[in-house]
Amino acid sequence: MRYGGVLLILSVLLLLSGCGSLNIDKNSLHDNGILVGKIPFGAATLTIEPGIELTADVDGYFASALKPGKYTIRNIKVFKGFKAYSETELGGVITYDNYGLNLSFDVRPGTITNVGLIYVLTAKQSQKYSVYRFKIQDEISDYLHGKYPDAFADFSDPPYLSSGPFVAPDTLKKIRAFLFYRALQDPTKNASISQKTLFAWPLGLIATYEVKSHRISDLRILDNPILETPRCEESGPRSGYCLLAGTYGRARFVAVKSDKIAIRDLPYPANPQTVFKVTRAGEIYLSNLRMQIHWSSDGGRSWQNDLAFETPQPSSDGLNGYDVANIYEGERGIYVSGSPLAQYILFKANGSSHFTKIPTPSKHIIRALEVASGILLWRNGDGLFRNDELYFTNSEGGSYKEMDPPASICEPSVADYKNSMIRFACGIYAKKSIYEGSALDGKWKLKL
Repeated sequence: MRYGGVLLILSVLLLLSGCGSLNIDKNSLHDNGILVGKIPFGAATLTIEPGIELTADVDGYFASALKPGKYTIRNIKVFKGFKAYSETELGGVITYDNYGLNLSFDVRPGTITNVGLIYVLTAKQSQKYSVYRFKIQDEISDYLHGKYPDAFADFSDPPYLSSGPFVAPDTLKKIRAFLFYRALQDPTKNASISQKTLFAWPLGLIATYEVKSHRISDLRILDNPILETPRCEESGPRSGYCLLAGTYGRARFVAVKSDKIAIRDLPYPANPQTVFKVTRAGEIYLSNLRMQIHWSSDGGRSWQNDLAFETPQPSSDGLNGYDVANIYEGERGIYVSGSPLAQYILFKANGSSHFTKIPTPSKHIIRALEVASGILLWRNGDGLFRNDELYFTNSEGGSYKEMDPPASICEPSVADYKNSMIRFACGIYAKKSIYEGSALDGKWKLKL
């Protein structure tokens, strides 16, 4: 099985090489043109006639310099899975889904051909599928400038759009409604939908609705012009805020109230790893991969920032050295933790406009939990070389009492705020062991 995983990785790497396309550099637009677009599958392979295979990146974007001429996208091959021969025999079979297309386009010298978002909508329990094309302009421009900054540093004209057909706005709304009702039929998502009044899903779907006797009513599919997948948090019935952030695109922040939306600016570029939280009082908090903390108390119209954690410098490949903050709302205020270098956490009391530092007995505190009698700090172990660490203080940064966690690899939460009871879900398997106990004495009892 281990060798099967290696075989899979090697196969994906071979796919990434492609053939027949040209590298993009600052000279690409002199004699050639550039093809660019997006599909809803990461690392899928596009077969383009004549004689080209092009692989999309993990976010679905693809781009290549091509010689002028006429081309046709014939197929999209998507990795489906790996099926081992047996538990004892090495190796296996890589399986794919294939979606046939007939999408023709022209490439002209000195221009960019943007084929838009090619969206494949599959039918449940069937081999049937439909293909739609959406016109995306800002997202493509952001991708090209972010992925190839040297090549497009002096290129400010909008990309040339290939001839349609692109999906009309009313058709997009129908597709989004279809996606909502399909999610409603999925029992794993139905429970979540029935407990909320604001819903987000791929293809830019933002919906508001009412829930009466476990039934959905007054559904509104909002006219969101952005096709990135939203992340939404409620701030009240049928209201809240959504963050739409692609890896390369300029992130958009959307305020939702009933059936209306307002698109607002963010204080810095965001991406899918950006931490986003809305408090009970309606304040909005953001943290990027450099752990810069910004917040807004007026629905995203203006932003403030005060402190940032000290974090390691990112590596040259941009893949390592980043960290994600944990933003937690207690009864007394907001706690921010997670820095691997800082021997403190950040705290902003309710009604305050500034964060303060709370000293901690250890670096890389992952979580701060507030109960009536104080603050519980937790640093998780790795199950092998480092154990979980657990500390409790009855004041903001006073003396700490170190306690033994109930087991390894635990996730703590507040079970009873008033009585300072903590619940731990421990283990690496789906069925976890549940422990409970008081933060005052650190005695944990197995509950389940």
